Amino acid sequence: MEDHRGVPGRILWVIIIAMVSSGPATLLVSLLSIHKSLKLRLPPVICVTNIVAFGGLFSLILWINQDWLFYVSIIGIIGAIGSCGGLLWISTTRKDLGNWISCWTWDAHALALTSLIILMTNLGNWFTITLILTMIGLSLSIWSTGIMLDLRTYRVWGAIDLFIGWVIAILSIGSILEPFSLLLLLGATAILLGIITWLAQVNKHILSEQGSSHIS
Repeated sequence: MEDHRGVPGRILWVIIIAMVSSGPATLLVSLLSIHKSLKLRLPPVICVTNIVAFGGLFSLILWINQDWLFYVSIIGIIGAIGSCGGLLWISTTRKDLGNWISCWTWDAHALALTSLIILMTNLGNWFTITLILTMIGLSLSIWSTGIMLDLRTYRVWGAIDLFIGWVIAILSIGSILEPFSLLLLLGATAILLGIITWLAQVNKHILSEQGSSHIS
């Protein structure tokens, strides 16, 4: 079935509805958009709609009871983990769905980081190390995807996530991060680099010098 609106039109439609009427209306429109986009196989629309839906849920719960925002952040974290799981699934068993990689990558970042901002007050002194570990987790998901699917853009993206995490850590040493937090950071980084090195060795037969830099 031909899509008469196209990807830009559907994205613009969802964003306009979200700007005009947040809360329940945004959630309803988002669900309808996701349902239609799944039928038409439009990953970019679903990517944006997922983020808009999360924003609509945040607005609705903020209006009802601010104390429930904690549960909104949990939903966002679950969504981010699910997005990273989608990357792993595509990289290992469904490489034919490579055009969904960009969708899950952006959603993982948006949902994870937004959820952490919502949880900032609850996390207190643990916010910084949690943010850094989240960046390392995102780095691992995206970097490994870039290796297994031979996509240079995602390998670079994963490395940038790791770099950003370490920049935050360096700027926080002595003022926010404690020795135990630094130990967690070093351990997580060592695990990440170990997995990346192993994946690079196992998949060196598919890694090419001219790896694709295309973002689906």
